[in-house]
Amino acid sequence: MGGCNAGFDWHFYGLQDSIDYLLYECAKDSLAKGLSISDERLLTLDYTLPQPPEGKSWNKKLAMQHFHKGNITERKLGYILAAIEYEYQKIAWTAEDDLDNDKITQAEFNKIIKDAKFKWLGE
Repeated sequence: MGGCNAGFDWHFYGLQDSIDYLLYECAKDSLAKGLSISDERLLTLDYTLPQPPEGKSWNKKLAMQHFHKGNITERKLGYILAAIEYEYQKIAWTAEDDLDNDKITQAEFNKIIKDAKFKWLGE
């Protein structure tokens, strides 16, 4: 038995879509482990992320620009924001564990987090 929770603070656009995306990621993981999920609706939605502009990767700044220009829907914006924040969190959690277990120094940790934040936020 497991559980999935998702939530965001200060997330003005695509909030429910971001939550659905994260719950979907958790549901996929649960199903791969042989567990069942309670919200089958999560498996019926298309979570495909739109391709970022040529030669670029999605980050929050770029996604917001394309949303405000009307190039992506609010739903797809929510998925993009969730996906890039999720990737950031995975990097941050791993780095925190590595720092706690003396696998990396504080300076290495700070650089990993700085690079991951830039990749996430685009700023």
